[in-house]
Amino acid sequence: MVAIRGKNLRSGDLAEELGVLLLQNLVLVSPVPRTEDVGIDVVATLLSDFDKIEYTEHQIDWLYKLELPFFIATIDRKKSSIKLFITHRLSNAFITNHERKKVVVHFDDIDTTDELVNKDNENVHIGPPVLEWSVASLMDDDSFPEIFYQVMKEHITIYKKNIAWRKVGWVELCNWETNTKPYVFGRAGAESRTFSDSQKIVEDALDPYLSKWLMSMLMKNEWTSTAESVFSLMSKIRKNVTGKEN
Repeated sequence: MVAIRGKNLRSGDLAEELGVLLLQNLVLVSPVPRTEDVGIDVVATLLSDFDKIEYTEHQIDWLYKLELPFFIATIDRKKSSIKLFITHRLSNAFITNHERKKVVVHFDDIDTTDELVNKDNENVHIGPPVLEWSVASLMDDDSFPEIFYQVMKEHITIYKKNIAWRKVGWVELCNWETNTKPYVFGRAGAESRTFSDSQKIVEDALDPYLSKWLMSMLMKNEWTSTAESVFSLMSKIRKNVTGKEN
């Protein structure tokens, strides 16, 4: 390989890079590697502004089965700032209808005063953002890292709980303001499965813990006060419902 490069070639490369940079502010750009360049320098895809995200078919299944807290970020390039949204209300939508064919996620707080999303309503409003910050605020506010940690910790705790609970039609409800820890104000339930399907999920989840709990007491021949209380309570409930002791 020679140790020199023609001035015209270099100026052409710089012009190409400038063109790519200018395009990247307006479209999605995939540069073509030089080894594959036969006259096409980039492949560009048009962009449009959006205030919602739409999920359908297999994408819905992916959303429902996702076992991690799901955040969505929006970026303001002019302000060099970011808004971070959490999708608690997807859980609220799935417990009323876990077989939705379409979900449209909106970045606003319209209808968020309703506890649950109607089973026939495809619109899910996930605002307000849980956190908002900018390059400037990171420089000016030394307390923000701790705020970020505390707010995220609380939201993640609630979300992880609801991932497990929503399978049986139950969620913990919360409200929040941006850059402030969420406030849990209650729980809500809705049945989107048959009773037997819902009970099967609950029993499968309980099985390893309940089996260990019972076997340990049987092996030691010693019953804890909690076990005595649970068995007594279940007996009373069954008697009140059926009129029978056993």
